[in-house]
Amino acid sequence: MLVFVLYLFMHQNLSIRAIDIIDENKICFAANNGVFGYSDDAGKTWYLDTISIKNYTPQFRSIEALNDSTILILSIDSPAYLLKTTNKGRDWKIVYENHEKGIFFDALKARNANEIWAIGDPINNYPYLIYSNNAGESWQKYDVKNLPKVENNEAFFAASNSNISFINNKLFIVTGGASSKLIQLKTKAKSYRVKNLPFTISGNMTGAYSIDIFDKNNFAISGGNYDKNDKEFIPFYYTTDAGKSYKTLDIQENFFGSCVRYLNKNELYITGHRGTYYINLKKKKIIELKDRDGNKLNFHTLRISDNKKKIILAGANGRIASIDLK
Repeated sequence: MLVFVLYLFMHQNLSIRAIDIIDENKICFAANNGVFGYSDDAGKTWYLDTISIKNYTPQFRSIEALNDSTILILSIDSPAYLLKTTNKGRDWKIVYENHEKGIFFDALKARNANEIWAIGDPINNYPYLIYSNNAGESWQKYDVKNLPKVENNEAFFAASNSNISFINNKLFIVTGGASSKLIQLKTKAKSYRVKNLPFTISGNMTGAYSIDIFDKNNFAISGGNYDKNDKEFIPFYYTTDAGKSYKTLDIQENFFGSCVRYLNKNELYITGHRGTYYINLKKKKIIELKDRDGNKLNFHTLRISDNKKKIILAGANGRIASIDLK
């Protein structure tokens, strides 16, 4: 299906895997090479900043906007820095830093304006989870005794800042690599449940990459094989019974899904570096989206505005694109 795609931003030296929509006009992103961007006019103009900390350039793959001025960004590996701005990126302060060997943060997600969580790859086979209860001003490590042990080479993917999600008092995390699982944490009760996901596993770059939760029963999970386009690797599963069982659709042309997002209970969008797709669960249809010249829409991540009128996609070569939904 051909759609009108408005390209809002391009920069050859950037890879954007973290983007957030504050409202229909306000967009922010964090990228590699220490770059942060903010637009308050729907991408017509951008405020850009290149962040350096003690002569070190952080590589950002996570972002969370708490409101139109307060934004958190998180870099991936040691030394990892979590920065906060309260004035749209004009000034930043370090609210958390980690110099631990092997640290690698994958995603950042707010449950509400005060409670925020970040997930990092396992160290000594336990997920590295940190949280804040004061809008990101200070951070604590979640006790590993309240977390499941994962397999060697099982981890989380920092592909799209979307491998964690919330519903009510539960935090959900999807894994890939040596195994693909759904970890469900009740953080207040300090308990967890783990269930295997049906993704085919064959190498460190396979499994679940992204999760979105519509309500307590309806989840969508995307992934597949980042390196290989093969029908053996189903890129998308969904559940309507809170994960008791999973379904997929008839996929004629296989793809990879680094990010999935619900538009409504029956409609979703998935993007990855091999294309972007519209999915209608009720009609059991998967339709690839292309621009009006027939070009594939290869991106890393996407977000849908709260008013459901716009999709923003971001990816390689610093590309940010907008699709209006009618």
